Amino acid sequence: MTGPTTGPDEVAAARRNADLTALQRELDELLDRRDDLAGVSGLADPFRQAVRWSA
Repeated sequence: MTGPTTGPDEVAAARRNADLTALQRELDELLDRRDDLAGVSGLADPFRQAVRWSA
């Protein structure tokens, strides 16, 4: 008896999740830089909150 196998759908889903996580990190960094340049706190940023809740 062999262990569970990972099919192509599972591999593709894992890659998509990794890509989405990387994009979320990149977006967070860009928003942080924008906030730093604008001299404001990103905690009250409605765009950032919307992105976080939709992810």
